[in-house]
Amino acid sequence: MQYIAQQIHVPAAAIHSYGQKENTLWDHLKEIRKVYSYQEFTSKGYLQLLKYLLPLALENGDLLYLLNTCFEYL
Repeated sequence: MQYIAQQIHVPAAAIHSYGQKENTLWDHLKEIRKVYSYQEFTSKGYLQLLKYLLPLALENGDLLYLLNTCFEYL
């Protein structure tokens, strides 16, 4: 933790307590989504991805191919 704290210029104690502050964690996740145009991965998104990948997985058992296809889809 000390190493990360030094990199982001905060006390190590602040990092230790970060995960215990639920609102702060969710606020930061919301901010990251906004800045990088990320979307929350919902159960609806999961089902859409499953529907897309299942036929490909049945035809091709290559894990790397399926992972790359998944990343491209997302």
